[in-house]
Amino acid sequence: MSYNEYNPTEGEKKAIQIMLQEKANWQEGTVWITPKVTYDTKKMVEKCRKNYFGIFNNDKDPMTGREKIFIPFTEWIIETILKNIDIDTKDITVKAKNPSAYAVADIYRYIIRKKLDDINFGQIINKLLKRVCIDGTGFLKIYRDGGKFRMAVVDRLNLMYDPSAETLDQSSGITERNILTLPEFKEYEWDNMEYVKGTTTIDRTGFDIASKSNIRTTVPYVEVFERYGYFPKSIITENTKDDDNYVYGLIIASGMTSVGTTVVHKIVELDGHPYQEFKFKEVPNRMDGRGPAEMLMNIQAYINEVVNTRLNAGRMVHQKLWKIRGNVTPQQLSNFFATAAIKLDSQSDIEMVNTGSIDPSSYRDEEQAYFWGNKVTQSVDEIAPTGKNTATEALIGQQSASKAYNLRIEDIFLNLEKAFNEKIVPMINKELKKEEIIRITGDVKDIKAMDEKFAKNYVYDNLNKELKNKGIMSLQTDEEVKMAIDEIVKQMEGMGEDRPMPTFDDIFNTEYDIKIMVTDETLNKATMAQTLQNIMGVVAQTGKPIEPIMSELFDVLGFSSERIMRAMEQQQPQLPGQQGIPQGGQLTAEQQAGGMQQPPMPGQQTPVSA
Repeated sequence: MSYNEYNPTEGEKKAIQIMLQEKANWQEGTVWITPKVTYDTKKMVEKCRKNYFGIFNNDKDPMTGREKIFIPFTEWIIETILKNIDIDTKDITVKAKNPSAYAVADIYRYIIRKKLDDINFGQIINKLLKRVCIDGTGFLKIYRDGGKFRMAVVDRLNLMYDPSAETLDQSSGITERNILTLPEFKEYEWDNMEYVKGTTTIDRTGFDIASKSNIRTTVPYVEVFERYGYFPKSIITENTKDDDNYVYGLIIASGMTSVGTTVVHKIVELDGHPYQEFKFKEVPNRMDGRGPAEMLMNIQAYINEVVNTRLNAGRMVHQKLWKIRGNVTPQQLSNFFATAAIKLDSQSDIEMVNTGSIDPSSYRDEEQAYFWGNKVTQSVDEIAPTGKNTATEALIGQQSASKAYNLRIEDIFLNLEKAFNEKIVPMINKELKKEEIIRITGDVKDIKAMDEKFAKNYVYDNLNKELKNKGIMSLQTDEEVKMAIDEIVKQMEGMGEDRPMPTFDDIFNTEYDIKIMVTDETLNKATMAQTLQNIMGVVAQTGKPIEPIMSELFDVLGFSSERIMRAMEQQQPQLPGQQGIPQGGQLTAEQQAGGMQQPPMPGQQTPVSA
């Protein structure tokens, strides 16, 4: 079957019209910045990528015909910037919004870092940051594939949206272009698949930097567009009464060159889109950010011009320039350099022209351009040492090297936090069903700490329920509580170091409210450690308990407070009455903190009962 046999429904016709109209309006990404000034996203992104990869529009010198030299200044600057804004899984931590969620935060910190490692988060984020620096804007797609959480970096040239919107959420529609082979296309269970055959005339990757041309192959591809945004509900219901009732959803179609070549494969309502944008620097009146490659465009051109002009002058100086008269021909002059002899009618028939020397100012011009480039991008490379080999100096040097990027880092981190809290965490949380098992493999001490955390939370949660339900507040002794916890820990340890651990169904409820934070851990750890030491000293002098402050600070830093506190308890045994349920029937703050609502381990009885 072919496109010609496809007969779309009225709803599908409306969907096609919406997508074709948005494609026509947004494909180039043109937006008015000020009167008589427009910004063309597609053209600018291509220019920025050429600037980074060192590609001239015309690589031949018009005077000499030689290939020009492209000084990789933009690449140098961007690589320096990337070195200073590196993000890894270690920078992703979990912050509890209230004390009752401390233990949950510790466990979830492990879970989310493991999930990120499973999808190679470090490589994905490195790719994203490079796109941000080159294109000015990068896009992270968070989605599910086969029921599993996934992330991918979307090429800016494959994403269409309203370029005048300040954020993606403000755009009425977002369309992503995907190029699939026929086997890839047929893996999806969509409608109207039989009308699509694929074609070899599709540009696989758009403009190819290396070959400076569009790439096409002999393998048939299918151009698929997935559009997220508002549309009339009548597209789904086929009822004209719903024409003014707009809903948010997804439309998937292929072809998209005209009405007659477009096939709709899926229409469904959704809560939102899967994308998160990241900008290097905000720009008024346009959605796309401004990155170093765009900032350096004119400076890069100036550097190339200065260097190539000096190169041409140097060649002239070294090769010499001659004036010839009479019967002397250029060929004879050439033979002169080969044979060291030439026949002259007069000594004045040949004369060397004074071409002078290379103007030293050209080097100053080049240095000035480098200064401008570092100034406009706030780029900092290596910090010269002061000669004092101290940890403080190392920290100060590191902070100075990245100080200029604090605002850029903050913007990127805030958007990453937004992506985690609004998209990534809810998606991961759906995978953590009540009966689901995740494998725990790692440091024995960490596993033991997690076991104890799980056991304490389970016991205290059941205690709270038992006591509240029966109105009895003082049945369990410290010893009974400790025995219940030890029994659960013993059962879990019996499973070995590499063992499954029950997870929980609904972490993000009102009781266990936590937040994902992204921190520049490389810079902050030493400073935070010093702050912790200072605060601990002050509190210790007051004679007040320091454990709550320590738990809060450890939680902020992303450390396992349970593991650290347990180690301290082992070194300094507690006095009788400092843990468990105190006399009088009131639960301690730790016991009231609750934890995961969990069923007993397989074959396990309720550890504590009234």
